[in-house]
Amino acid sequence: MKISFILISIFLFSFSLNSQVDRAGTVIKIKGGEITVRNENPDAPFVMGETLRLLTGDKSVLLQVTFAMQTSAKCKLVTGSIRKLKIGSLVYSGGIPENSAKNTANMDVNSNVKSMKIDDFETFLGLTQGDTMDKAVQILGKPTEIAKEDKLDITIDYFWNNEENCYITVYSQSYRGKHNIIGSISISSSFYKFDQNINKSFYIDTTNQGTVHYLHSRGVKDSALDLFGVSAQDIINIFGDTKETTLSNDNTFKYTYKTSNGRKVIFSFYTSEDKLESITVYLKS
Repeated sequence: MKISFILISIFLFSFSLNSQVDRAGTVIKIKGGEITVRNENPDAPFVMGETLRLLTGDKSVLLQVTFAMQTSAKCKLVTGSIRKLKIGSLVYSGGIPENSAKNTANMDVNSNVKSMKIDDFETFLGLTQGDTMDKAVQILGKPTEIAKEDKLDITIDYFWNNEENCYITVYSQSYRGKHNIIGSISISSSFYKFDQNINKSFYIDTTNQGTVHYLHSRGVKDSALDLFGVSAQDIINIFGDTKETTLSNDNTFKYTYKTSNGRKVIFSFYTSEDKLESITVYLKS
């Protein structure tokens, strides 16, 4: 009888929690200044910039979502004491701050970018499905490096590092011997530095030198180049929500989209900066 009462109480509390707030969550991890909250309503995932408050009514504690996934969110403490947070603490959505909403409504991005659709990536840097590695050379110029293997399951990789901070890679397909057919293209606007202790990467503007500048010098005017440096929320505003997000051990997170023809498009960000630093497009389904 007692067990039945407990189960009924838990059910009623859960129903009350999800019916009283738009988004509710439970703190499942606290590490340093980073708080992980599990989403108790997957049909209404948290969004970047959203604020969270304790369900106890203590308004002194305010969290903000810094990285949103379908079932959980990484958050930072904005106000209050982190000591008031415990594993199992219940939180609810406090909405998007007004100043964040203004920033979102007035994205500092090119107007051509705002009107982009994910299907625009069916063609990327002037290349599309079925194009050859030779055509990539015609458009991008002679690669600075070629990694070539004659094995069936190994790609032929072309690299362009023609300027400082220029990072362009074209990979061939790695099956059925189609080594001359483009499989994917990756471009980056970031700097990678090797250190004895750490490998450090961070976003840089390559408009005047680097990836974007080199592509412009080759006559490539793809609107996607104007996406570099925008925030993760900007990407969602432009292309819509994505249910496929990944957080890597190298302090990057990725948003993955698919075009109507099944082409995969991956946007990568550094968690410390929240700026788009890499775009990868697969020209095969």
